[in-house]
Amino acid sequence: MERRFLDYVHPAFARRLIKDQAALVYSRDPFVIQVKNKDSLLIKKDNPNMISNFTEYFKTEKDVYVQNVSNCQVSVNFEVGPGHSESYLFTNSKDPVNLTRAIPYQAIKNSMDLRKMLNRVPAALKLLEEEDFNTYYRKQVVTHGLNSVDEALAQAEARRIAAQNHTPLTDAVEAARETETEKKASVIIAEADAINSRVLHLCLQVHPSVPDQSKMSAQQLLSELDSLNDMRITDWEYIQSHGFYKSVKNLAKKMVAELATSEVEEDEEPVVAPKKPAKKSKVTPASAE
Repeated sequence: MERRFLDYVHPAFARRLIKDQAALVYSRDPFVIQVKNKDSLLIKKDNPNMISNFTEYFKTEKDVYVQNVSNCQVSVNFEVGPGHSESYLFTNSKDPVNLTRAIPYQAIKNSMDLRKMLNRVPAALKLLEEEDFNTYYRKQVVTHGLNSVDEALAQAEARRIAAQNHTPLTDAVEAARETETEKKASVIIAEADAINSRVLHLCLQVHPSVPDQSKMSAQQLLSELDSLNDMRITDWEYIQSHGFYKSVKNLAKKMVAELATSEVEEDEEPVVAPKKPAKKSKVTPASAE
């Protein structure tokens, strides 16, 4: 055994490796496991979409294809330069994207946000091979009677832009037609506000599918939420639905009410009473001498 650090893994995955005798406990404080074969970290047995050994996956530079497999939009942060981050919105669509066309490869490789969305249970995002990506759009050509894969890709990009910018689909389609000469585009886009990626991650730590002994405690979750800045009403609404603990949901309910009230007050314009016309002063004409 090489006895070198490989990667972080989910506690449930670590327990599974120990149970399957693929690993043993190396240290309990901090808790560290020693795998008998590092290949056991590459893909999780009960979730083939979960890639844990990112060092191996990102060993050589290549196009990175990602598919949203959740039921909501997912926002992921990427550090594209020192002190400069850029977010990418994976819309509520199964259309996979070539992420390297929008985000530099190194930023993708180093993004912890992306890894969390890939490795959470159930997974929010899924990595695809190039052949899987092409197969998806070849099926789109047949299903929708399109002319080519390029046309299917253009329509997918039109749907993504429409959902991201909350613009009518027809406007996005016209923009795509300028470069791809599209002739057919009739897709219904469900618009939804993007949820803060940190909020998504925290709620995933208390998801019903996570074993009770592995769930983040209510006190810790409240502390984490208290440290977040720029929380929007949609974030708190999501927490109200997925916060698991009653105390967390009550806090979210309170914040939703406060934010809703403040938005109403900002929208209301002060009523200004009309000015009364000034009274004309009576002028007494001087008498002629």
